[in-house]
Amino acid sequence: MRRKSVLSVLEQNHLMNPNEDLLEEYHILSESDIGIIQQHRGSENRLGFAIQLCYMRYPGVVMPDNPSEKVIDFIADQLGISPEKFDDYGKRGLTTNGAKTYAKEFLARI
Repeated sequence: MRRKSVLSVLEQNHLMNPNEDLLEEYHILSESDIGIIQQHRGSENRLGFAIQLCYMRYPGVVMPDNPSEKVIDFIADQLGISPEKFDDYGKRGLTTNGAKTYAKEFLARI
């Protein structure tokens, strides 16, 4: 049986390609976000984890395989990391799976 999505297709598309208001609402990194992000080694891992963390703030949403360039650029700018570093993120499956679990635990505490 197929699970029902919390969000409509239109809402999902809107979240995957956010406008400026959504970027500012869900993708601005707090001091505690940056603290947890800085614990990751390598700029590609810090950027990838930060992007995953921001996507997970939406109900029922995980980072897509190809996040919006707008999102990547917006978060990379806050971290002072080149957006191209995201291309190197997740070359090891354990990196993305571990980051996803870590992000869930972090969000559950705040």
